[in-house]
Amino acid sequence: QYARVLGWDQRYDASAKQYETILLANPDRADLRLEYAQILSYESDFGPAITQFHQLTDVSANPRANLYSDVPPKALFNLGQIYRWYGWNDTAVADQTQALALAAAYIPPRNALALTRHALPTAHRAGGGCRAPLCARRCRRAR
Repeated sequence: QYARVLGWDQRYDASAKQYETILLANPDRADLRLEYAQILSYESDFGPAITQFHQLTDVSANPRANLYSDVPPKALFNLGQIYRWYGWNDTAVADQTQALALAAAYIPPRNALALTRHALPTAHRAGGGCRAPLCARRCRRAR
């Protein structure tokens, strides 16, 4: 609980250290690893956060996997958010779409997809010249 409180108080370094201590004692807790990855991403420490989120996209090897069915879609959603912040919209769309495929009722990826689609390249919005895989189909229709 203390790690969460530190995170809520935006003391991310201290929170991350608490999560690391907790995870040493509880390595199979995918829910806590997800919270830890989120804390890392709040501090813009995207490299380690991306690594943690990638490890959480498939928890089937976890002995308590049945307890963590909500973790992979949330990890994919968070990965998509990071990629969107970097401007890697094609990758963001792929992760958000995969999150929705795993949990159709999970609303945040749906909202993030809408935001990402509004960030399509200018060439697409102008009706031509875009070579981005995401909007290539739409660009062909516009020509």
